[in-house]
Amino acid sequence: MIRFFIVAGFVGGVIIFIAFFWPRISDSPRPVLLQGVYEMVAKTPFGTTVENVLGVSDSSDVTPFTLDGIRDALFNAAQERINTVIVTHAIREFRQRFEQLPEDQQQTIEKVLRDIIGERSIHQSTTSPTLQNE
Repeated sequence: MIRFFIVAGFVGGVIIFIAFFWPRISDSPRPVLLQGVYEMVAKTPFGTTVENVLGVSDSSDVTPFTLDGIRDALFNAAQERINTVIVTHAIREFRQRFEQLPEDQQQTIEKVLRDIIGERSIHQSTTSPTLQNE
């Protein structure tokens, strides 16, 4: 008997979630059953909270998810992460090798880097970020 109520609660929650999330997954209007559930639950404080959390408080402004959009977002996120990993690895490798150089070669490299950073800061606005030591 308890299992029945647990399953019924779970199914009800899924139906409520789908009723609220429908504008995100489809361009078509909600089916009659889902529209009825949405109208009944949306008037409650819980319904308002669910709308805000899912970002569907105004169905006219909601852009449905598309497979292309999801794929592009995942690809862009992965590309950003890959770029960050590569740059971080390159900086660590450079620092490790730099510290193994003789002092005079370290000073030469530091001078070249200061010249490069100095030239960049002349061409950048004062509000742009500057390079800093890690």
